[in-house]
Amino acid sequence: QGPTRYIPQLFQAEFGSLNVTFAQRLTEYLSLRIRARNLTNPTIEEVFRSSIFDGEQINRSSTRGIDYSIGLSASFNF
Repeated sequence: QGPTRYIPQLFQAEFGSLNVTFAQRLTEYLSLRIRARNLTNPTIEEVFRSSIFDGEQINRSSTRGIDYSIGLSASFNF
């Protein structure tokens, strides 16, 4: 028999994330919002899974970083 071909399955491993948003009305018309996303900045891994080897083999590992944003909004009724 010839060589065995196999295609491993590629999965993104589970990871946790922590997001927080603070919102405050400043005046009757103005509001302020502060948001932080992905505060734990976890390592995100793509892994191969196959019946040929036991467990998982890491294909790629990275982090997305932490995102911060500040927003000021105004609303007027006509």
